[in-house]
Amino acid sequence: MNDNNERITPDEHELFQDIAKEIKNNQSKYRDAGKWLDEYCSEESYFKHQENNLKKLQADKKRFPTLPIEMQIKQLEQEIESKRIPALLIRFQKARDYLLEKYKDQQFISEEDAKRIIITTWLLTDQDAEKNNPGITKLEKWAWEPINDVTKMSRGYANFLWFHGGKVFGPWLNLSRNA
Repeated sequence: MNDNNERITPDEHELFQDIAKEIKNNQSKYRDAGKWLDEYCSEESYFKHQENNLKKLQADKKRFPTLPIEMQIKQLEQEIESKRIPALLIRFQKARDYLLEKYKDQQFISEEDAKRIIITTWLLTDQDAEKNNPGITKLEKWAWEPINDVTKMSRGYANFLWFHGGKVFGPWLNLSRNA
């Protein structure tokens, strides 16, 4: 279920197993959430988000013309111009972070977003997601094991970063429980 089994609690382990079982038994229920995740993590969507971020920074620059904002604008413009596609891992984390920010400090989660959270947690915790081939999201084919393609990395690596990557594990875990 998770390469970090020695560090997760029995309750967390049970939650991850319940999510995997829920996905396996109710695949059609999660297809729209999977489609959303595919679209959010797409290259096209990534650049739309970056262009929106650029517009916000340009508006901020008009109100607060500071050097850090100008540097951020220049960096973002260069990234957009070069069409340098970030790793799938980065795009996946942006989707996770979007949901985490949207529901920060909230107990109620819409059913639509609850399914998105559950799918994301499933991808972060179920090593066998790509083996079961439920056809919910393109990301279920994202391999767990390390791969040589730096632009994709692996779900196992995403799991490692999520688990050991600072302050995201706890808040996401609470969000998963609420979902």
